Amino acid sequence: MRKRIIGLILIFSIIMVGCTSKTSENLSSASQALEMAQSDSSVSTEMYDMDSGATEESSVNGEKLLEPERKIIKSSQLSLETAKFNDVINSLEDMVKSYGGYIASSSIDAEGINNNYQCLRFASYKINVPSDKLDDFLDESSKLATVRNKSTSAEDITAQYYDNESRLKSLQIQEERYLEILKTATEVKDIIEIENALTDVRYEIENLTTCLNKISNLVDMATVNINIQEVSQETVAQSVPKTLGEKISSSFVNSLKKIKEFSINTVIFIIAAIPYLIIISILLVLSLGIYKAIKNKKSK
Repeated sequence: MRKRIIGLILIFSIIMVGCTSKTSENLSSASQALEMAQSDSSVSTEMYDMDSGATEESSVNGEKLLEPERKIIKSSQLSLETAKFNDVINSLEDMVKSYGGYIASSSIDAEGINNNYQCLRFASYKINVPSDKLDDFLDESSKLATVRNKSTSAEDITAQYYDNESRLKSLQIQEERYLEILKTATEVKDIIEIENALTDVRYEIENLTTCLNKISNLVDMATVNINIQEVSQETVAQSVPKTLGEKISSSFVNSLKKIKEFSINTVIFIIAAIPYLIIISILLVLSLGIYKAIKNKKSK
């Protein structure tokens, strides 16, 4: 009798252990599936990187190097001066359209710089043109007026672009695995957990996609900043005098120019000061008349 009781207790214990094990297995199924999805996406990304490396290595052995397309952001700065301000502005705006570009921003200072009492204007443009047409656009823009300054820069963001692209592919693989797991999930808790993971992955996918699109736009369209200064007389490039005669001649011509400029400024100053001189003269005459009148009263 005692042996039968002990046997029943052992059988009941074995049954309880089996049920507990099965329950734990069911509760952890969703977490394991999510971990498997993340693991699969990581493995797929590693396989993608390994395949890319193998292609590059085989190309090197076959004396053919396959390089990824370079992602370069180009920008330029151009400063012009002109005595024909309106003509240059109109020509520049027409040129931007002909090159398939657009004006991102622009401003014109109507009051400009006070130079010899003349109101000179200043314009600033931020222009985007196709990168493959940048050099031609700069060459043609430089012919519109006298170039005071010209510079070009380029930023290579190839590594950043392809790193983001690789991460995007990894997230897309992970999203596909989550969707597959979601189809087979039956428990509400499991479904909620998978949907939360899907939301996070899709948020990262959206951010990376936006980032890649922005980089592509910056690569495809170069930025050109153009400043246009109106002047009364454009600067003429002159060769540097070398011989003694050339230096004397250059100094004499510069002196004549300065004398001419001084004379013009003096005449302009006198003409501009005439109204003030008239007012001052009237005040002096009135003051002198009042002074004499007061003096005559005192003498009487």
